[in-house]
Amino acid sequence: MKTNRKMIFEIKQALAEDLDDVNELNKEVQALHYKIDKELFKSPENSNIREELQPLIDRENSAVLIARANETIMGFISYRECSLPASGITNEIPMIFIHHMGVKKILQKQGIGNALLNAVFKCADEKGIKRVQLDVWTLNVDAKAFFQKRGFSTINEVMIRNR
Repeated sequence: MKTNRKMIFEIKQALAEDLDDVNELNKEVQALHYKIDKELFKSPENSNIREELQPLIDRENSAVLIARANETIMGFISYRECSLPASGITNEIPMIFIHHMGVKKILQKQGIGNALLNAVFKCADEKGIKRVQLDVWTLNVDAKAFFQKRGFSTINEVMIRNR
């Protein structure tokens, strides 16, 4: 059970029956992504993150965690254990890759995101994995600032040119 001055919540593994609530919560993140790139992302009304998360619940070495207070899901994070493959120029690197994360906008800056991220770090530590990696959209300045404050740094940028 995580506690701060404002609220008490728990971090736990999501179950299949939690995914409808997570899907609703993700619509806030989806709205931002849709605003950034309407060609790539579905509108929040037409999006369904359940399809992305269900395999992570079912598979070993991956998880979806939720932050819950009473019966309300306040935030979530999904991740999987994987490796960057070795090549002629790179080493194989085991990592935890964070796929999705979201905290209800009205509940941000209250420790929920930190608690979710710390749960992922704990998993990495338990498995002896030193690298935690994620993608963040350039225009999602709040997410970039959140992750940078927690020690993440940009090592690669993807550029596109639509024609």
